[in-house]
Amino acid sequence: MVFAGNNFLANYASTFCDQVKVIPTTIDKSYHIRKGDSKKQKLCIGWTGTQTTLKYLEPLKEVFVELQQKYGDEIYFKVICDQPLEMVGIDLVNEKWSKSAEIEQLATIDIGVMPLEEDDWSKGKCGFKGLQYMAMESVSILSPVGVNKEIINHGKNSFLAETTEDWKRTLSLLIDDENLRKEIGKEARKTIEERYSVNAMKSEYLKILIN
Repeated sequence: MVFAGNNFLANYASTFCDQVKVIPTTIDKSYHIRKGDSKKQKLCIGWTGTQTTLKYLEPLKEVFVELQQKYGDEIYFKVICDQPLEMVGIDLVNEKWSKSAEIEQLATIDIGVMPLEEDDWSKGKCGFKGLQYMAMESVSILSPVGVNKEIINHGKNSFLAETTEDWKRTLSLLIDDENLRKEIGKEARKTIEERYSVNAMKSEYLKILIN
């Protein structure tokens, strides 16, 4: 039997196996907890991942530079990765990903971004980056690619952005509206608890394995 994180992967796996079950990526909600929410001087737009997906940030360079010019020292950008990002024209903090400090690193992100391209690699991804942001009650903006369109209820538990203008408009909206960020962040956490948490999916695993 094969467990696949989304239908795209399941369709591929089905060419090799007759027993393929789709179970979405799950998040341990007891681990992903935002502790406290002290007032910060700057709002953080953040991204976490590995060097294999750093390239997806490049198309947003123009957007990031324009936002930095517009909001100045009200915002900064953070990349949590095994390799630093170089991007001129923005206030950028690079942090090397650390297992022991992962939650503290994620907790600094106010707006999490997950840009992708419409390619097979992206279609095979299971939205873990976005799910992590959402579990931490951070409002997120994701490209409408693959499983992201299933995870996100646009404008309710986070946002989808496709074009450069979409990204610019949505980021500006969220930078300007703290109450909206908090409201969407709470809905995001609720989505994780109800649909993408370990607790929410354990019965599905057991049902499949027992039967």
